[in-house]
Amino acid sequence: MADFCKKCSIKLWGEDTGDLAGIIPEDLANDGVRAMVICESCGPTFVNHLGECTLPDCEECAKP
Repeated sequence: MADFCKKCSIKLWGEDTGDLAGIIPEDLANDGVRAMVICESCGPTFVNHLGECTLPDCEECAKP
């Protein structure tokens, strides 16, 4: 199954499908912990508990 970060999911499907949400608990995310994942659009990246790509130089997420 293909997984997408929150922004790519919204760009492709018009809504957040939550593919990568919940991989880490919110309390760890609040402490700065991120999960290493593969978004089918971004490629290898890091996401927070909401499935949002947090890679500062992600070219795919930087696109409007």
